[in-house]
Amino acid sequence: MAKLTYPGPLEAVSIPSLGLTVKRGGSADVPDEAAPQLLDQGWQAVPEKSPTSTTKKAAPAATKEP
Repeated sequence: MAKLTYPGPLEAVSIPSLGLTVKRGGSADVPDEAAPQLLDQGWQAVPEKSPTSTTKKAAPAATKEP
């Protein structure tokens, strides 16, 4: 399965053959066989998160000015 996002101009799109309705900006898992055709139509692949990219650094502590 490929995870794709619909960024298009319509509020939402339905793909009956895949049983999907996706709102603009929404993502869906689609079969690998359908992904190339959707990418050709402007859909965007959702990048896979690597285990190291989910680690967040702690924000610096807030300090008060004297």
